[in-house]
Amino acid sequence: MAATSKRLSAGILALAVTGLMTAPVSAVETRIEGEYTIALTANGDLEHILRKFHLIPVDSFGPYCRVRVKDMDSPALTLEDLQNHAGVDWAEFARRQHTPESVRQMVVAVVGSSIEEYRGQKVYHHLDLGAIHALTQGENVTVAIVDTGVNYNHEALAGHVLPNGFDFVDNDADPLDTANGFDDDGDGQVDEAAGHGTLVAGTVLLTAPECNLLPVRVMDDEGNGTAFDVARGIFYAVDQGADVINLSLGLPEYSRIIDDAVQATHDAGIVMVAAAGNMGTEFPPYFPASSPFTLSVASVNGMDVKSDFSNYHKTVTMTAPGENILGPYWDGGWAVGAGTSFATPFVSGQIALVRSVRPKAHKAEMEGIAKSGTIGIDGVYGNDAYRGRLGHGRFDAKRTLEVIEPLVATLDLDLTRSGFGALPNPVPVGGTVQFVLPADVDPNATWDADVYDASGRHVRTLAPVAVADLKWDGTDVHGSAVPAGAYYVQLRGATGAKLETIRVVRVLGR
Repeated sequence: MAATSKRLSAGILALAVTGLMTAPVSAVETRIEGEYTIALTANGDLEHILRKFHLIPVDSFGPYCRVRVKDMDSPALTLEDLQNHAGVDWAEFARRQHTPESVRQMVVAVVGSSIEEYRGQKVYHHLDLGAIHALTQGENVTVAIVDTGVNYNHEALAGHVLPNGFDFVDNDADPLDTANGFDDDGDGQVDEAAGHGTLVAGTVLLTAPECNLLPVRVMDDEGNGTAFDVARGIFYAVDQGADVINLSLGLPEYSRIIDDAVQATHDAGIVMVAAAGNMGTEFPPYFPASSPFTLSVASVNGMDVKSDFSNYHKTVTMTAPGENILGPYWDGGWAVGAGTSFATPFVSGQIALVRSVRPKAHKAEMEGIAKSGTIGIDGVYGNDAYRGRLGHGRFDAKRTLEVIEPLVATLDLDLTRSGFGALPNPVPVGGTVQFVLPADVDPNATWDADVYDASGRHVRTLAPVAVADLKWDGTDVHGSAVPAGAYYVQLRGATGAKLETIRVVRVLGR
């Protein structure tokens, strides 16, 4: 990742702001006047199209082009003119893109905090994240944060941000979350989205502490961008091999170019998690959260009641806490956020946890586990008016663990717990598992032992020794410490007559 070179305006504080816009943004307000997005056919000639319709190019990638009318006073160009041209596959109005918080409700207060308070905040315990972290912490999974950028130098994120992120706002390889101290969009708020992507990334990492983050910057510090850049950012995340894409943004209307990008994630087997929006309404549903190829996330408070600002709709997949979320901020400090943007990364983290222990699972299976890993909230007092429009329920880590543990156990092993135990369990850094014998086992008997990870991958064979001396130091065949997670040690007597398997939890950094 490129060295930090972007302007960081010191001393800017984003204070608690609510109700930036109380009415839904209309399709007209998101339209960029005089601009269109077109997709060329295989034989489409862009130069011919530009000349014919008096257009100038703005940007392009692949078959997609963003174009602008050369002279606004010239005879009106209609969308149908472009759509009917033989070299154009489809055409639509170019649209502005916003974070949900910059559209309706941005609640971000800079606070004095610490990494310990961040990791132990109330929502961590409310979701029972500690229960599932004994099994998985999202190891070897990449979550793309398509957003305002990420402060990859923040202590909460250090070591987890991949170097191959990209900034499609400034068109460089440095997707840093920044603030410039100016009201660039003239809405009376300064840098109202600065820190948005960093807080989203921190929420993913709170949920899946060992996952990798791929920052893709598609919006500026005001929370503004274009549907064109959002689509390009999604395609980029797909090309970079993301396992999950977090999209804490959207539009109150359909966008074909974003739909094409969402289809690409679906075809690649990548789970996309998208914010349901902060208009507090049922209609219009936010897009692409309303797409059948995404998981749509609405927000609830600490009592599992729908947040006042949160959208609701029959296309909502599930909910997660979206109020009073503490996380890292763009300036290196800490902030508290509220919005569906901050509910969404809990579900992205949930998918990372599932993916970590089910690396070969198909997209539909992972999404099914996520939906099952919830607790019903339709019956909660205050949610009656939204019954059937808050999805399957609220993400719960303990419930997710109950769903995936039997699936993790589909190894070619007998996972019935035997009389054997293991101490200590969890295993601290540098610790050793000492196996404890039942009284009826000959301590001098020689047993074979193989260690497997939760996906069934063979990690190491322990040298056949007297079972009384059988130990595991938490390393693999190369002598490297294994990642945090659950491991299964298969013990086989010398006669091969019986197979015993016990579960060992390996926790690093505790």
